[in-house]
Amino acid sequence: MALDVIQVEGCYVSSCLPKALFVPSPSSFPRSKRDHVHSSDVLYFKPKKKTVDAKSATLSTADNGLPVAGRQHLSVQTDLYLEELCDVIEEADAQCETDPLLDRPPSPLFVPAKSGPDVATQIYPGELFDFDEEVEPILEALVGQTLEQALIEIMAEEELAVLSDLQIDYEARRNAEVAEVKRLEEQERRLSEEKEKRIKEQEEAVSLEDEVAKKIVACIFSQNYLSELVPQVYKKLEAEGYFEVEDPEML
Repeated sequence: MALDVIQVEGCYVSSCLPKALFVPSPSSFPRSKRDHVHSSDVLYFKPKKKTVDAKSATLSTADNGLPVAGRQHLSVQTDLYLEELCDVIEEADAQCETDPLLDRPPSPLFVPAKSGPDVATQIYPGELFDFDEEVEPILEALVGQTLEQALIEIMAEEELAVLSDLQIDYEARRNAEVAEVKRLEEQERRLSEEKEKRIKEQEEAVSLEDEVAKKIVACIFSQNYLSELVPQVYKKLEAEGYFEVEDPEML
């Protein structure tokens, strides 16, 4: 960052900062402390001894970008604490050497500690048996039982297969019989319904004939009864004098 610094009464003042930066001149320090002041702690600039005309300095600075007379361009740090700027980063290499990793030795076989007293058994000749000779009957028994069990299982499987076939045939016949029974029941039901219907119709016809016969008999009886009743009533009324006859020829 370029700053314009001017000297004011023994101090240098920056004209580009928002606040005036006063940098003391080395001449303002006492001689006892002047030798102990570090360049990073104090920033100062010596004024040029050569005097330049103000007009020519202004023209020259306008042409080549140099500061005007009495000022200098300077790159300074504006942070609260100054630190040394360095482009080179300090690096250091370090290394250490270790022993190669050795394979773990195999673990020894675990052998339990011996405990208890030692014992011994005496075997007389003839007490031990020959395995090849003694195992033959046992092997024959095992093989025979295995074959017998296998034959029994095969016979059971065949029997189950036969029973399954018989069950399938029985179910087929039973289904056919059930269908036939249902057909016969339906036929019997229709016949019974038809029979009941015919009987009912016959009963209605008989009752109708009886009613008609009764009506005919009643009609004939009423006609016969009324045919004799009317003349008798007229005769009785005439005898009692209810009818007066003026013309005897009308009688």
